[in-house]
Amino acid sequence: MGGLESARAEWEGRAAPLLRAAVRERALASTAAERTLRRLGADPRRLLDPRGVRVLCLDGGGIRGLVLVELLRELEAATGRRARDLFDIVCGTSTGGLVAVALLLGKSLDDVQAAYMALSNAVFRKGWFSAAQQLTYTGAKYDSRVLEELLRDEYGDPHLLDTPPSPRTFVVSTVSSLVPCQPFLWRNYAHPLSSPSRYRGTCDAPSVTALLATSAAPSYFDEVSYGGARHIDGALAANNPSAIAIHEASRLFPGAPLHCLVSLATGSSPPRASPGAGVGLPGVLRALIDSAIGPAPVADCLEDLLPGGVYHRFAPQGAAFDVAIDQTDRAKVEGLRAAALAYA
Repeated sequence: MGGLESARAEWEGRAAPLLRAAVRERALASTAAERTLRRLGADPRRLLDPRGVRVLCLDGGGIRGLVLVELLRELEAATGRRARDLFDIVCGTSTGGLVAVALLLGKSLDDVQAAYMALSNAVFRKGWFSAAQQLTYTGAKYDSRVLEELLRDEYGDPHLLDTPPSPRTFVVSTVSSLVPCQPFLWRNYAHPLSSPSRYRGTCDAPSVTALLATSAAPSYFDEVSYGGARHIDGALAANNPSAIAIHEASRLFPGAPLHCLVSLATGSSPPRASPGAGVGLPGVLRALIDSAIGPAPVADCLEDLLPGGVYHRFAPQGAAFDVAIDQTDRAKVEGLRAAALAYA
């Protein structure tokens, strides 16, 4: 027994630590190699379906992101699979970007819904007077630091290239420091040098920075500075990112046909007269945002241009969807969810 105990002591004292160190070193080397390959645009993954690329696009719309959650629930129930496992590319703008990254990180739709309610309670629940004061002094109704803290709690803050490589995911912000404004893509992938994208973007940033940028609605949250440029809500450039997604698919999977593009909207209400809308700078900004997140002409164009059976746009309409992007009234939020459920 003495020999066994001596051997065990030697193992625990010398060999085991060396083995653990070797395993850690190999794991780190593997992670570093994978990250380098992803940065160079190399990825051996194949398409989920040999018939072509599958894409999921998620519109913006503030608290109306709850509509996306209900539509995705129906999709998962109908297929028996998680939404993230159905698509080669997932993208989103503003609130759609928050959902896209949540799916990428493997969060359940229940988790996403809980995050939205936490967002509503922690960020948007502010009296009109204090919101007006903050808007006057800072140019934004809400404290971006509170939003950032909430996002870190809900998402962590992995580097974009340290998130799962599948599905290929991007969120859209608007570069407001360029004239005219331009879309900017925050990607969890890089393009091969032989197949670059026409859209500016990065895969070399913290994920929370990407989420803050895509959701920085003017007059609601502070703009985000990154790479010497100023970023605001992606809705101002591409609230429905479907056209951008088609281009990204063509560069990521050259020669592969587009098999399926599912585009989910956050709901809209019929046009109505509003004589007081757009009065003053805050009113103009709100009208601009409402216009950006309303029914998008890009959806009509894609429906006309893409082959039948490829483009699937789900865009519920009704009075229940006529809510502000920062709505906190419990009855209106529940009415929004109920209308989304009825549509789905």
